[in-house]
Amino acid sequence: MGAGPDERCPPTCLASLTGRTPKPLRLRYVWQNISLGRRDGLTQFTRADDSPVAAVLTGRASARFKEAITRGTVFALRR
Repeated sequence: MGAGPDERCPPTCLASLTGRTPKPLRLRYVWQNISLGRRDGLTQFTRADDSPVAAVLTGRASARFKEAITRGTVFALRR
């Protein structure tokens, strides 16, 4: 997961307004997810460069994991 818009936008806007070059955005992947309906899925965990590692979630566990991430994101955005 990379920096969200709330974390990155103010420094970038400030740098642009003051004529400085903003720091490059460092995006890091942690997993890739494929939804296979509401009750099934596949989650492949990855290294920072998006290359896969051996850890995998499948089936209902993957669907629950994705649901938790989605709900957490919505909760954080509503705060």
